[in-house]
Amino acid sequence: MKSCRKRCGWWFGFGLGCGLIGCTASQEQLAWQVARDSNAPSDYANYMRQYPSGAHAEEARWEAVRRTDTVSAYLDFLRANPSSSRKSEVEERISAATAKPLSVSDSTAYLAYVRTQVKNPSKKTLERAGQVRAKLEPLEWDAARSSGDLLQLVFFLRKYPASSHAADAQALVMEKRFEAVSKMSHPLAYQAFLQFYPKGSRSDEARVLLEKSQEPSGTEDPGAFDPKAALKDAAAKDPALERQGCSVILASRIRKGGADFEIDAWREHMNGLRNNDSPMPPECAGLPGLTLDAENKAAAARAARLLLHGREDLEAFAGRVKTMQDRADLVKRSSKAADQLAQQLESDELSEGVLGGGALGGVDLGLAEKGSATAMRAKERLEVLAAAAASHADTSAKLLRTQAGQADAVRFYLMSLLKVES
Repeated sequence: MKSCRKRCGWWFGFGLGCGLIGCTASQEQLAWQVARDSNAPSDYANYMRQYPSGAHAEEARWEAVRRTDTVSAYLDFLRANPSSSRKSEVEERISAATAKPLSVSDSTAYLAYVRTQVKNPSKKTLERAGQVRAKLEPLEWDAARSSGDLLQLVFFLRKYPASSHAADAQALVMEKRFEAVSKMSHPLAYQAFLQFYPKGSRSDEARVLLEKSQEPSGTEDPGAFDPKAALKDAAAKDPALERQGCSVILASRIRKGGADFEIDAWREHMNGLRNNDSPMPPECAGLPGLTLDAENKAAAARAARLLLHGREDLEAFAGRVKTMQDRADLVKRSSKAADQLAQQLESDELSEGVLGGGALGGVDLGLAEKGSATAMRAKERLEVLAAAAASHADTSAKLLRTQAGQADAVRFYLMSLLKVES
């Protein structure tokens, strides 16, 4: 309330003064004065939103950032104001902010900042980066475990193969993968699970499911099968498989070791791959050294062909299903419109019969029956058509989900064969 009186009082006084003596202050200056008087981040943000290139834009951004006081906020400020006179102060505040508990995003942002922006980092900066790096692994483990997301757990293991949490992560991944293959209910999914865990605690169950599926694949002649070429062709058609292949390449580099900041970069690339929000890193151009570990060449060849051609068929079928659903919706809306028309005609005909008026105005429609009866018959026919169209669209959608499940199983199987040549 006090803040409101302060702001409102200022505006009232300013307005009164302008009314009595005239005023040349701009609307931008008024917005800035409000922000300065309130000193509230929301008012600074309001000023920046209205005047992103205003005379006080950098100062407003700085005041908002200073109150946020996070590594990411300071880095955003530097990116937006690369020539700011406050650069030295910002860098000092970034260093001070790293002494506080950091989030995963702040930790990753700080390591990237030191790696890419700080030339000839001091010993103190390198020590601080090491401290942030050491705290990042348990933070990422907590995030992966809490999420229960299979991909996040898999990527954690690939980023931190020597983690003290590796055993727990591997156990969770195995359970999540078994849940996934159980839902896929496809022979290739069971084969993929056994490829990952030939002697795991769930392997016997997977073998039973595989035997029940009576999969005939793997018996045909694979012909001149080139695992590396087949993988590249499949990955070119399937972005998810390409991202998985890239993560395997980066994981191989991490296991072999490298400079601390190199490993930081590879882990950051994995974050982008997992979130699907960044381009393929240069280390993965052409998927160097990546191939399929295919002891059963016939099965691998068949899976590669299924993914390569099945994806195109799936996209085409998805388009047809969308058309069916649109038609079903159109007939349903037509049925509803016919129902509304029948009700309106019935009301008008009743009005005409009782009051001698109404919308029909005594016009002879030339029909043997009332218009409402004709509209009702049309509505009933449309309802039958709508039900049939909806049923057809629903059946097609279920078939599409089945085909999509097969595509997931094929991709999962190929993922289980990914390896980097030694």
